[in-house]
Amino acid sequence: MLLSPQALLLARYFKHTASSLKVLFPVLRASTRAVTALTGATSLGDLSICARALLFLGVLNGREGAAEVAMAQLSESLDTSQRLGEQYSSALTLNYIGALEAASGRLERARANFRSCVRLLESMRIECDRVFALRQCGHLALQAGDLSDAAACYAQSVSISFKIVEHGVPGAYIGLSGSIAACAALLAERGDDGNALLLCSAVQRIERHNASEMWPADRERFQRTYAALTQRVGHSAAAAAGSLAESLSVQQIVNLCRELA
Repeated sequence: MLLSPQALLLARYFKHTASSLKVLFPVLRASTRAVTALTGATSLGDLSICARALLFLGVLNGREGAAEVAMAQLSESLDTSQRLGEQYSSALTLNYIGALEAASGRLERARANFRSCVRLLESMRIECDRVFALRQCGHLALQAGDLSDAAACYAQSVSISFKIVEHGVPGAYIGLSGSIAACAALLAERGDDGNALLLCSAVQRIERHNASEMWPADRERFQRTYAALTQRVGHSAAAAAGSLAESLSVQQIVNLCRELA
């Protein structure tokens, strides 16, 4: 089969860039590109490219509500990546399979996939992505009522996030804010409104002082937690928590998360 220059170019593009979560979202806008890349990869006999293109298509179909098609594509992508020994592609695919399982209400299967994702990322020492995966594990544990596991996941996420901040990695405060916000949600679930509100205020302080903002999903979860807490304890208590948070260093806030979680 004679491939068009576009098919070859896109196939090679997927090979070199699709394993990075940071480049995933801009490319997702055009599903035809993923189909073209898959066609090219199949004809080239490059299973690595096939796995990445299937991952893209699975994510696209999942977002469009075609859950069964998405799961089939993601499962094939995972199987191919695992056979090739491509750990990062496997971890990334496990992340999306877990998200799809969670959206379908299969919490235990989702948790198992995210745990596998975390283990792979830990073995590769890809800490920024591990922070995100740990938070997802924590969210699912919280949803399942397993507060102990949620606490362990969130505390570890905070610790790793802070180490990344200390190393001066650009954008590191985004991960730290999301992890602290997750700890606040856990404390609110436990009924510890005072400390939960303090951590919420700490998140606002960190974002304001470092010109950073959480990912949209984390932001939405945080806003729900903060609104519910403010309604329960009142605006005066919220203001007092804000004043106290301003006096704390980031290290003190991180220590507080570790102690409370």
